[in-house]
Amino acid sequence: MGEKKHLALNAALNLIRQLCAVIFPIITFPYASRILGTDNYGKVEFGLSVVNMIALIASLGIAGYAIREGARIRDDKRRISTFVNEVFSLNLLSMTAAYMILAALLVFWPKLTSYRVIILVLCLSIAATTIGADWINSIYEDFLFITVRYIICQTVAVVVLFLIVHGSEDYVQYAFTTVLGGLIANFLNVIHIRKKWGLKRRLTTQGIRKHLEPVFILFGNSLSSLVYINSDVMLLGIFAADSNVGIYTAAGKIYTLVKQLVSAAMIVVIPSVAGSIGRNEDVREKLNGVLQVVLLLLGPAAAGLFVLRKEIVLLLSGNQYLPAEKPLAILAAALIFAVLACFFANVIMIPFRMEKKVLLLTTVSAAVNIVLNIALIPQFKEQAAAATTLISEIIMLAGSMWYTKEVFRPAALKTLLTGAGGAAVVFAVYALTSRLTDMNLLRIALTIALTLAGYGAIVLVLYRELVRSFAGQLRRRGKK
Repeated sequence: MGEKKHLALNAALNLIRQLCAVIFPIITFPYASRILGTDNYGKVEFGLSVVNMIALIASLGIAGYAIREGARIRDDKRRISTFVNEVFSLNLLSMTAAYMILAALLVFWPKLTSYRVIILVLCLSIAATTIGADWINSIYEDFLFITVRYIICQTVAVVVLFLIVHGSEDYVQYAFTTVLGGLIANFLNVIHIRKKWGLKRRLTTQGIRKHLEPVFILFGNSLSSLVYINSDVMLLGIFAADSNVGIYTAAGKIYTLVKQLVSAAMIVVIPSVAGSIGRNEDVREKLNGVLQVVLLLLGPAAAGLFVLRKEIVLLLSGNQYLPAEKPLAILAAALIFAVLACFFANVIMIPFRMEKKVLLLTTVSAAVNIVLNIALIPQFKEQAAAATTLISEIIMLAGSMWYTKEVFRPAALKTLLTGAGGAAVVFAVYALTSRLTDMNLLRIALTIALTLAGYGAIVLVLYRELVRSFAGQLRRRGKK
């Protein structure tokens, strides 16, 4: 299979998975948020923010490092086997340290007493993720297995959610269903990795030291990123009420779903970019192609999230979460900077081994986020949390564009203007549909349908060859 076709297939598979990552929460989030209420839903989300911090310590930045370095040696059976054993052993050590830190927090931090059971249930995912080692599948770009596995496991988790969560007191059961899909997926990983790739992971103490410096740098990047993502929820839980956490999380969930969907095309290109370093023109062509797709989607997506924020909150969460529309308006603006920052930092800087500069940027962004959260959350609650996220993403994008100016020059002015035109189409369509109907679902559906028709026509006219090429690839893939 040619390189472009291979990337197109992987991008399509990842897009399917990201679509499912949007569809499943659209099914579960409205049900869980309504059944549990803002207080108990906020409890689970606060517990999840704590576990996410601990999970980051356990992961230690290993996945990103392993994918980048493993992609370079995956065809050498002996070297990749040694590499996998060394990295896996390092991951087990970091997981053990993470669980020790979590145990200390549960014992000595009184704030966590009422969240203890929730946290113990949620932290099952840490061990499963370590043992599952999904980064091995990403090294080999096995996105077909990743996609099919994800759909099956999340379907099981959704079914279990509806079977065991029936009232506001079932928040512990809900916490279990949030990690169930991952538990099953990582169990399947253990079997799949051994059978398909012939990799039998063994513990070793040799060769670990050479991985420490790059892993810790990437860990610092991930830590800083997660801090300014999760510090909002954690500091809301500390300085405000569980209901504020629930309201902000409702906005954050919607924002994250849209961001995942727009970013889908970027994830699959990282191993390919890492393997193509040195063929500069080839790399730049790939990067501009990915940026082109991102920009075409980003403008309309951010505009749609902004104009439909109230309708989406009411549809997915109900009236008790209506205050979430205000932070969601701010997060709609943050979406633009967040997706572009992800492109420049993760798709360009990490493969080009600029992880120390990424660490600097994420550290500065996280520090600004925390300071502003501490200063503003006590008074402005969830709106402050959203505003600090926007500021952090702006800092991250500006810095990453500055550091990549020598290795990548975007050729995307036409695409940028097209995306802005798509945003204008969204505003115009919403102005029309808001006069046509007061029904939330119908207004959302009409806005999306008319935008797709209008903006789709613009894209077809301006990017006819791109659309024709992509359609041809889909037809050929369908025949196969």
